[in-house]
Amino acid sequence: MRLRGNETLDRIRDRISELDALRGLAALAVMLFHYVYFYNHNYAIHPIDTSGSFFQYGAYGVHLFFIISGFVIYMTIRKCESVKDFWVKRAIRLYPAYLTAVAFTFLATSTYSGLDSLSISIIDALLNATMLQGVVPGVDIPLVDGSYWSLAVELHFYVFCGMLLATGLLRSPLTISWVWMVTIYVLKLLFVAGMIHPIVGDLGIVNYSNLFIAGVMFFELKNGKRIVPHVIIVLAAAYQFIFFSFLSGVIVSAFYLLFYALLTGNLRLLNNKPLIALGTISYSLYLIHQNVGYLILHYLEDRGFTQPGILAVPVVVSILLAVVITNFIERPLQRKMLRAYGAVRAKDGSDSIPVAT
Repeated sequence: MRLRGNETLDRIRDRISELDALRGLAALAVMLFHYVYFYNHNYAIHPIDTSGSFFQYGAYGVHLFFIISGFVIYMTIRKCESVKDFWVKRAIRLYPAYLTAVAFTFLATSTYSGLDSLSISIIDALLNATMLQGVVPGVDIPLVDGSYWSLAVELHFYVFCGMLLATGLLRSPLTISWVWMVTIYVLKLLFVAGMIHPIVGDLGIVNYSNLFIAGVMFFELKNGKRIVPHVIIVLAAAYQFIFFSFLSGVIVSAFYLLFYALLTGNLRLLNNKPLIALGTISYSLYLIHQNVGYLILHYLEDRGFTQPGILAVPVVVSILLAVVITNFIERPLQRKMLRAYGAVRAKDGSDSIPVAT
């Protein structure tokens, strides 16, 4: 969607704010899925029947994250001057909060003896600190926190984007998206037919590429491209229906409709301070909430607190931890690293200082 001449910078900021709000809602949905549904089915001392719980669908918050990543990462990488520039910005954006969450979660799960299944060795924790623990297909390294599985999918997407930047193909997003979409259709069909190994046909990036592609196409719609992005978005929705489930297709299609509403200015109700604040801490919240929350719930249950109201405790604690990590660790470290990177770039003859997105 092309910006009209009378559209202001404030309106553009509103749209980014609405995107932050969606990110915050996605993190909240995943957190409630883990506390209300997943914990109850796997770790609860006094499990209750939650088979019909609405919160089980909160797992699809990760799908929404991937669509947002397609949009935001494509927007970001178009401003990068080199692959090195892209990876440095990504590292500055991701690692301060991530390393903090890894250290805190490892210490918590290693100290609390009630849920030994959540603890891992110090070697595996150090491997997790690299964020590469799930990147190599077929190499199974225990996770410090179960939520970190999605980081490998994100990193695969970043590698793909870096390759496009390095080869100059980033300037042809529609062509690349066509080829990418056809490729994942072929790979999934071959996998379903039993003709290729699951490591190839059932790889995370293959299962979720349709979401990243849709995010890129929504950015193209925002910048004036018309017919082709719509067609590719329809193919991305069809991919979900064909290779997964009808329900997942409906939910993902609903997310696509949310993006259409965002681009047409119909999500202004999300542009409010609480949701934007939640979006601001969403990355840290996603990283810190799962296993730490499970420990809190188990500790409370073990001491006789079994009322549904105890769910508020890990929610509040996780949000507070995310606020601390975001405001007192992540942002200050990012500012320092950006200044240092800017100084290095200045010495190399570049006056521009990068901004983490």
